[in-house]
Amino acid sequence: MVDCVIIDEEQNIERTQLLSESFRFINIVKSYTHSIEAARYLRRNKIDLLFVNTDLPTISGLDFYKSFDNSFRVVFFSRSKKHACSAFDLDAIDYLLCPFTDARFYQMVDKVDFFFSSRPSKQKITNEFIIQVRSDHSTLNVDVREIMFIETLGDYVKIHLLRKKTIMSLMTLKSLINKLPSDSFIRVHRSYAVSLKFIDLVRGKVIHIGINEIPIGKSLEKEFFSKYVKENF
Repeated sequence: MVDCVIIDEEQNIERTQLLSESFRFINIVKSYTHSIEAARYLRRNKIDLLFVNTDLPTISGLDFYKSFDNSFRVVFFSRSKKHACSAFDLDAIDYLLCPFTDARFYQMVDKVDFFFSSRPSKQKITNEFIIQVRSDHSTLNVDVREIMFIETLGDYVKIHLLRKKTIMSLMTLKSLINKLPSDSFIRVHRSYAVSLKFIDLVRGKVIHIGINEIPIGKSLEKEFFSKYVKENF
């Protein structure tokens, strides 16, 4: 459960609350239209996430967030792009331009879900071959021995598995590679990483895994061939 507070105009508060109802892990505990009342609550109570507009009546949402000790995370709403860089300098989970679509709100919720589900937990799977990834608002256990290759699609990665349906997850390729055993997986292109054991053929600068053809990036070519030769010859 992610406990949240909203500080925004009444209309935006109602829309955020309505859209959040579709997600059981989002718990809106309080909402405010004025920063003074919100500040009083936040200094006395523990929350996980703040939804705040950058343009509050008496103070900017960024300055408001900076006045706290970063004990909670933040998502900014704004009618302008001009605060975006400052927002991400504060490690904001997301920055939504208003008015936003339902789809854009759901994308933000995926980022929130991924962030909080990735925090250390006593219930983490201990099996050395299992990693956990978020997909379609669920946490999935993935056996790394079944991963053939991974590709990036925008803000998502697509995990191709042996004899199983592919998995889409909102994360970077780099963060996923960091979860995988370095002796078995290698990045071969800015958009691809492969499992060495599933490579059927390398022809020129193209890797063949089943019917899939994966390009080898020029900057990663030397590292790949060094590791591939060591593994197979």
